[in-house]
Amino acid sequence: MSILVRRFCRNLRLLTLFAMCFPLLAYSANGSANSGSIRGIVYSQEFALPEVWVTLPGLKIEALTDFDGRFSIGDVPAGPYHITFGRIGYLTVSLDSVSVKPDQTAVLDTLVLNYHAFNLQEMVVTATRAGKKFYFKPGVVRLAVSLYEEEPLQ
Repeated sequence: MSILVRRFCRNLRLLTLFAMCFPLLAYSANGSANSGSIRGIVYSQEFALPEVWVTLPGLKIEALTDFDGRFSIGDVPAGPYHITFGRIGYLTVSLDSVSVKPDQTAVLDTLVLNYHAFNLQEMVVTATRAGKKFYFKPGVVRLAVSLYEEEPLQ
């Protein structure tokens, strides 16, 4: 193969690779230019509340608060959003019209969830198993008593 053909093939591969990656680069640049983020801290009446689900239902985006009750959601397209906060044992809180602006962070730092005990009804769970038979060989385990002797107390 001549040098010109090799160079042409190499350049063609590079051009193909660039053509495949360029739409991804353009999309990520446009997506981040018109997006912002949301962050905050969720509290109970006494302390920061971990493991609270933070949900933007319209976008199907969810986040979970960390041990200190903090959450952060990035790359949220600019606009107003409805956000829900929920955890087992607490009343769900909904916020309407949380506004996300391009290249800015919407801060929600005074959010309090109230404890609520729910009265649930009894639930019965039943299961069946396929008709497979299992055969087990009986076994004997012998323990050395010397390993389990007690030491005298002093």
